[in-house]
Amino acid sequence: MKYKYKAKCSQCGQRFFAQTRSELLRKLRKHLWGKHSDWMKRRIQAGKKKALKKTNVSPDALKRILSPSWVGFAEKGTIEKLTGRPYEEVKGKLTDAFVQLILGSIGK
Repeated sequence: MKYKYKAKCSQCGQRFFAQTRSELLRKLRKHLWGKHSDWMKRRIQAGKKKALKKTNVSPDALKRILSPSWVGFAEKGTIEKLTGRPYEEVKGKLTDAFVQLILGSIGK
């Protein structure tokens, strides 16, 4: 009888065979918790620390990402290529047009 699924313990190298994935994973989990429970506990704690570290974002992170030096960085080359004019000139004219549009709609 050939087994469809095979796995090996990463700690001791013991091999496991099963007909279904769920049966294979059940055998592997049972072995890991029975023979390597201290290792499993350390893995869980490491995962918790990693998740906690990922969620703690400094308050300055958003400010650094959206600093004026970054704004327009990605589209700068594209705008200069399409218009044939310097980015700062195009940006200034667009800003002026936008302000006129906003002020015109406020006055009505």
